[in-house]
This record gives sequence, structure tokens and C-alpha cells, in this order.
Amino acid sequence: MERGGASGPLREEGCGIGRDLRESREGPRHVGGGEGESFEAGVVQVLGAAVGKKRGQKVQAGAKAQFGNVEPVAKAGREAVAGKKDVAGFGKAAGKREVGVVKGAADGDDLVAPIQIRLWVWWHLRYPGFVGEWARAGGMTRVDVTIRGAGIFGLSIAFACARRGARVRVIDPGGVGAGSSGGLVGALAPHVPEAWNDKKQFQLESLLMAEGWWGEVVSVSGLEPGHLRSGRLQPLADARAVEVARAREATAAVLWGDAAVWRVEAAPAGWGPLSPTGLVVRDTLTARLSPRMGLAALAAGVAALGGEVLRDGDEAGLVVDATGVAGLAALSSAVGRPAGGGVKGQAASLRFEAGNAPQIFVDALHVVPHADGTVAIGSTSENVWQDMATDAALEALIAKAVAAVPMLAGAEVVERWAGVRPRARSRAPMLGAWPGRAGWFVANGGFKIGFGMAPKVAEVMADLVLDGRDGVPEGFRVEASL
Repeated sequence: MERGGASGPLREEGCGIGRDLRESREGPRHVGGGEGESFEAGVVQVLGAAVGKKRGQKVQAGAKAQFGNVEPVAKAGREAVAGKKDVAGFGKAAGKREVGVVKGAADGDDLVAPIQIRLWVWWHLRYPGFVGEWARAGGMTRVDVTIRGAGIFGLSIAFACARRGARVRVIDPGGVGAGSSGGLVGALAPHVPEAWNDKKQFQLESLLMAEGWWGEVVSVSGLEPGHLRSGRLQPLADARAVEVARAREATAAVLWGDAAVWRVEAAPAGWGPLSPTGLVVRDTLTARLSPRMGLAALAAGVAALGGEVLRDGDEAGLVVDATGVAGLAALSSAVGRPAGGGVKGQAASLRFEAGNAPQIFVDALHVVPHADGTVAIGSTSENVWQDMATDAALEALIAKAVAAVPMLAGAEVVERWAGVRPRARSRAPMLGAWPGRAGWFVANGGFKIGFGMAPKVAEVMADLVLDGRDGVPEGFRVEASL
């Protein structure tokens, strides 16, 4: 961006094109977009002398500014108006170039407005030619990010990007929750507090941020996802199990801190599992969420923030592939190596009003009370299957649940469900750039823990896609599954 003398035009050059911005002297106007007071993603805004600001004053970016104010003063000699230090989280690569420079002139009192530079500069540095074409076509008023897949990872990332001001398009031919995310169970449960690693730490952080994150979804969408940190009970089968559980009380105190508790206590009367020792583990970190209600709230939130959720449409801007099993197959084919595959799971929903009772975990089985007066039971893990119908394996699972929680005896089965869940070869979520495909990213491999991981996955992927800021743990990288 270049500023001439008092009678000369302002010209936009940072996006690879030159444009007369003489009208900007009349007041605030978006470069390449519509008029407005707010700062939107990828928009350069110029303020002329008529705004009435004096040299050296801070310029407010607008009501929707998200990344803080920059103090841009007209300077001589092509000095940077805003740089890495001015905007929190600004990518390292951009620090090597000038961002929003001004040529000095006789009327040096003119101010140049702050630049909302995250998306714009990242694109400019990575795809300099493309940004110019995009700006020429309409000033980034189109789609910044396309998400392929309307499951939990796809919609969560879409919501996180839209909340930061990006224009988002979600495409899924099957509709919202058509894949394994549209299941029944909704157990947001932590790994045991021992043998700590990046995966467990990432999950812990996601579970701890979930209440506030889903609360934001509610405030934007107006829809409840059924989230509640209701806790969990696990029966202890014998003296050895009690010994191990008590040892984990100490490790949980170190690893979870004051955020949650893992403790051994007497099995409760009423709602709870049968326990041979009369003891159970209760943890206060586990939460529940209705998968379908959660997805509906996310989709509504994306729409409320100006995004689209479509069954068909064109890809535009950056692309995030979150298409589950199909995406793993496509990635495997593209790189010539297996990246992961699908695991069939079956689950059921029983009509039983358990209120806000804790969920129960016994012998790899989740029993999860939900707010709609049902209890979800799941799920099987089948590496080999003939078709997608529910079968005897699910009936055995229901019988196992009733044996473990006798209060469920006689409860009506209101739904049986089967789906194929995506499991990356690393068995951790797979996040990062699609190898060899510029502008494409991968978010896959949620398997059984996708809903619990979703808040943290969404924010980490939004950082990467929008800002170029890479916070993906080593074990979650695409390369870890190749």
C-alpha cells in the first residue's frame, strides 16, 4: 500500500494489483470490498485525512476487530506500519517482509489505518499471485476456507474459523452428521492419568476447555448441544484393580491438578454399576454431549456467523478435508501408503430417564445418560464386517449393559445404530497440511475420541489454516500416520 502527496491518489499494491483509492480520502472504506466500519478477514482498510485523526493517534480497527489495535503512523522511507510485534500470534514468515508500508510525503500528517493482516499476509506470502486475482474479483468477499465433511471435526473447525472472521463453506453430500459423527454415544472421557504423552495432554486441554467452547456455540447458534460434565463411574473388579486405581489418585492429582478428581469410593446405591469389590472410581473430568444436537448447534453457529453448510458446492480458498474414512482412503491413494482405515461400531439408545447421573464405563462399554431421557450404549469395535446393518454383536452389547447396570433392565431400545469410524494409522487424530497439495489440509482420525478432542482440534486447525501457526503435536501430524 502506497500513499502519495496531498493531491495524489492512494494506490493498493499489496495484493498484486494497482487500484486508485482516491475515494478513500472521503472516509473509511474497505479496499476491494464494500463500505463498512468493521474489520473483516483479509480486508485492507485505508483512512484518509478527512477522518480527522491526528498523526500518532491509534486507529481503532472497528467493532469486529479481533486481534488488537495497531498504532500505525505515517512514516518516511518505507518503514513498516504494522509488523510481527504488533499483532498477537503473527506468523514468523511474515516478519521477513514489510507489512503495509508507507512512502513519506509532504503532507505526512495523513494516517494509514491498521491492517487486519492475518489471512491477507499469510496468503500473500504463500500464494502471491492468487491473492491478487482474488482481490481483483471482489476483495475477499467470497470463501476463505472450504471444509469438506460435516462431521465433528469439519463443523468444529468451520465454527472456529468463522468465529475469527473467515468466510467458511462446509460441503458434505450426505448432510450434517451423515458419517460416524452422527452416532449415539457422546462420551467425552479422558484417558487414564498415567503414562502421560502428547495425546493425553491434548485431550485433557480439550476436555477442560469444552464447557466454555460449547457455551460459545450455544450463544452463537441458540441451540443446546447437551453438554454436561457429569463425571463417570468405573467398577473395580478385584484387589489388584483397587490397588492400581488408588495409585492413579496420586498421578491424577499431579497431571490434572485442581481441574478434576480421580478417586476411589464406595459404589453408590441406585444408579451405578455392579462392583465385585463394592468400590468404584469416580472421575469428575468426563462429560457427555449429544452427537446430533452438537452437530446441529455447530451447523447453526456456522450459518449465524455468515458461513454456508451445503450438500454440494465448489471449493474455494483454503481447503480442509475432514471426510473421515473416505478421506483416509483418498490420502492413502494420493501418497501411495496406508494412512488409516475404518472400524465399524454399533451402538443403541434406550428410553430411560437418568437425569444428570454420571456415565458408566465397564469393560470397554460406555453407558451414557443424555438430557433427552435416553441412555446411550456403545460401542463395538469391528475391524472386519460384512455390511452396515446392526446385528447380534449389538444385542450382546445391550445385554452386557443391562448386566452391568441392572436399573436398565426392561428399558425400551428406541434406536440401533451402526457406522464406520475413521482411525488413523497412528491411532491419534491426524492434523496438518495435505502432503504435496498446496492450500489443502487434513483433519481426520477422530475414531472414538473425536467429540472430546473437537474443541482443541478446532482451535489448533484454525491457527494453522488462518494464521500459519503450527501447534499440532508431533504424534498428530499427517506424517506420523504415513
